[in-house]
Amino acid sequence: MLPHLVSFSKRKPDSKVPRWSVALGGAGTPATSNLRMYLSHAQLPRMILGCNIPRMPEEGHKTHRNVLSVRAEDWRKLTEMNVISSPDFDKQISEFIRAHIPSHDLHVIDPDVESGDRLTLPSPVFRVAETIVGRPSDMYRVSRWVTEFPLATLQRVMHLAFPHTQEWSLSPLMADPDQEIVSCVTWDRRNSDSTVDSAVAVMMQPPWIASAMDLECFVNCKRLPRPSATSVNTDDEAEYNSSERMWAKIWDLCARRNCHYFVVTTYWGWAFGAFSLGKTRGFVTSVKHWDTHSPSILEYLTFWFASAMQISGGWEMPKVAEAVFDVNLGIEDVALPPDPYVPLHSPAPSESAWEAGAQENADATDAEEVAVLLLSPAGLHNAPMLPWTDELAARLAENVMNWQQNGTPYHIWGLPPSAHTAPSEVSTAITESSATSVFTDPGGRRTGGNWLTERPIDETRAHQLAI
Repeated sequence: MLPHLVSFSKRKPDSKVPRWSVALGGAGTPATSNLRMYLSHAQLPRMILGCNIPRMPEEGHKTHRNVLSVRAEDWRKLTEMNVISSPDFDKQISEFIRAHIPSHDLHVIDPDVESGDRLTLPSPVFRVAETIVGRPSDMYRVSRWVTEFPLATLQRVMHLAFPHTQEWSLSPLMADPDQEIVSCVTWDRRNSDSTVDSAVAVMMQPPWIASAMDLECFVNCKRLPRPSATSVNTDDEAEYNSSERMWAKIWDLCARRNCHYFVVTTYWGWAFGAFSLGKTRGFVTSVKHWDTHSPSILEYLTFWFASAMQISGGWEMPKVAEAVFDVNLGIEDVALPPDPYVPLHSPAPSESAWEAGAQENADATDAEEVAVLLLSPAGLHNAPMLPWTDELAARLAENVMNWQQNGTPYHIWGLPPSAHTAPSEVSTAITESSATSVFTDPGGRRTGGNWLTERPIDETRAHQLAI
């Protein structure tokens, strides 16, 4: 491992809160002269905790303080989580960095005087902007360490290496009931019509709330229990353990922001994950230590955010047999409460989610029959015994055509609807994998969740995933 040349020198501040300055190494060569080498050499500065924090648990123990205000809900569809294979994953990151991050001099000034973007992670080889952050003793300061060091640098790297991401930036989310123990930011693009697209959600927690063992339990959690649909839950039945609460929290955040990729971090530890298109399956890496190298945390972040933007060579989402409604099928009602949220309740179905003209009630009933008989693998076992007639066959064929054109009412599946508009009428090709649908227009642009790719996706490369 390269020697870490970042040193900490105590200053005499005006206040009683100690301040710490980062002494820069390699203060001659700008990092933009070889961005690829900078990514491999840049290291997170050591975060030393301040005073007045709860006592840290012994090594290998959980904190038992991660009391996030989430509980089991029938509309939270996540059921299974899998760990992404580390050796293949790390190799793919190295190949991606070599292919996409420039090693030639970009001839740009850092920091950028117009946008304020800057590289802040120190390096023994390159010159970067000086950043001073106090020792963290609360959630706010921990989030500053995450946002002002790795995330600020990541945003600058993304804008330099991938110019088409200039419209995207990191945005803090509004406070919620758990603001003392969790903080979140999202990678967003604000559109001209005042809507916001999100690609990645980052959930931060202090290490005295989520210890190293808490993170390990989070990535090793395999199932998320759901309340029984046939009985009234007791308080005990509705409780999650600490790891399950973390999964539920990040799932809720991604569901509200309509994104699939996420990062969970305490600054000392990092986990990179994603949810399938229907958000029923979760995928996550093993925990990465803050000073890991080959790849570094900055390389992990760059690769993961680029994957969320569907840049060629990034990690590809495994195909999962599930219902998918994040494909812009024109369903406009939002089932989950907006941010900031209060204790959650199961959302009521919206009648406006099914556009069927004058025959709305009758067609909605027909659509439910189609969904049960033809669309839901689980529902086939509970399908109503209907007499098969020519009239029923014609009605089913008609509704299948209607479903293909307009989408399915989300309340049939119990899934949160998409808040996006219907795909363009020029969409002519539909590619199917298991129960997922991806729309492709004649120009090769694919609608797959929250964003469009600018080039066809290579379907031949095997997923680097161990399930």
